[in-house]
Amino acid sequence: MKCRKQKAGSGGGMKSIYFETRYSQQLPWKPVVLGLSSLAITVISKICKLYTKGSISDRVDRLLSVLVDEINDSSMLNYSLPIPEEHRIAKLYQIFCKSNEYYPSLKEAASQVNVSPRTLERLFQREFGISFSLWKQRFIFVRALELLQRYKRVTDVAYQLGYNSDSAFITMFKKMSGGQTPTQFLFSKE
Repeated sequence: MKCRKQKAGSGGGMKSIYFETRYSQQLPWKPVVLGLSSLAITVISKICKLYTKGSISDRVDRLLSVLVDEINDSSMLNYSLPIPEEHRIAKLYQIFCKSNEYYPSLKEAASQVNVSPRTLERLFQREFGISFSLWKQRFIFVRALELLQRYKRVTDVAYQLGYNSDSAFITMFKKMSGGQTPTQFLFSKE
């Protein structure tokens, strides 16, 4: 087992736990976004605290078992954003990853990879089975989740993503999260 803490923005942080094989075999086999319970979040904090004190013991082992159970009981959220293989879409993916506030429209994106908008739509359908527009919304939503974990304040995240108002950002977020506001989504995973 390995636990790592990283500082992120305004005093927040991220905790990573790396599982030994005996635990990892009981976990999802591919990257997923999970709606973790408050118990799971507390257990992660406790494990990291004990680990940094060098306390790898039966207690940590029991906590890891609880965490695995909580992860397996968590709802898997379908916010996956596969990394593209097609070279033109991969170029757009890199452009989106480097952007902080502006994400190109279909026409602008097509121009950046030297194809027509119609061809770009076909490439997205072939690669992902979804439209460019839906892929772009998912990308922004996943970015919003990352930023909300870092900054916590909706206003800060909306600004970071290029929204002119909190309400426009919240409208997009509710559409992508099944009707929940950012605050409800992040803090009501019981």
